[in-house]
Amino acid sequence: MHSVPGDDDLETLTETFWAGLHGVVTLMRSGRLRRADHEQRLAVLVDRFSR
Repeated sequence: MHSVPGDDDLETLTETFWAGLHGVVTLMRSGRLRRADHEQRLAVLVDRFSR
């Protein structure tokens, strides 16, 4: 990912980030993801989209 959208569609990037975040939260709340790894999982998601 670019630090500035450049050729990427900002709307698509935003939707993809929110979909990923929603998926992580939904899976965690349902007990499907290990709670112990929650902070690391969110850090990875944010890092990938904030480069």
